[in-house]
Amino acid sequence: MKIKELIETLSQLDPNLRVMTRGYEDGYDDISWPIDKESPNVVDMALNVNPEWYYGSHSMVSKDHSYREDVEIVKAIVL
Repeated sequence: MKIKELIETLSQLDPNLRVMTRGYEDGYDDISWPIDKESPNVVDMALNVNPEWYYGSHSMVSKDHSYREDVEIVKAIVL
């Protein structure tokens, strides 16, 4: 999903709804930015690199990554 699509979707909802994400093993947590930042960090994300069902499809790119040349790396925010 792109930010434009997210904005269009969220703009149709009650602006007082809470925003949450799944917890580590179970339950849910509120999304919160670090107090000293005004917005979330933009990170490099390698797309479709985790074939295991129990991992998310994408991975945050580390400085010493060794992805194949055909792996698409994009900028993303993580909520």
